[in-house]
Amino acid sequence: MKHSQNPTLGTFVASFHPAYGFKVWGRDAIFSAMIMLAAGYYGEAEKFLVWLNTASQPTPGTFHTCYDWYTGANVGFVEPQYDSAGAALMAYYYLYKLTGDDSIIRSSQQTIRAIEQ
Repeated sequence: MKHSQNPTLGTFVASFHPAYGFKVWGRDAIFSAMIMLAAGYYGEAEKFLVWLNTASQPTPGTFHTCYDWYTGANVGFVEPQYDSAGAALMAYYYLYKLTGDDSIIRSSQQTIRAIEQ
């Protein structure tokens, strides 16, 4: 899983097969970040959550279904997919629970509040 992370953006690719288009599925990547947290790889999960806060949103508090692994830009696919929003809240709070560091929560507060509404 560590090898599936874009070292610059922090996104997690769903598949390295070229035919798949190097897509980041928002929901699946959020769960990848939580797995990284559970394994003790906090920096990797934090990098992803920082990116997620800046990811393009179709409306405040929602995420696109897919993003490009290289650029983080939206990749058109069937939408909407709202399960990413709930998973994102779990990931942000799980990071805080494990580390006690609220800096990412504070910097992502606008996104988190939009999801909660």
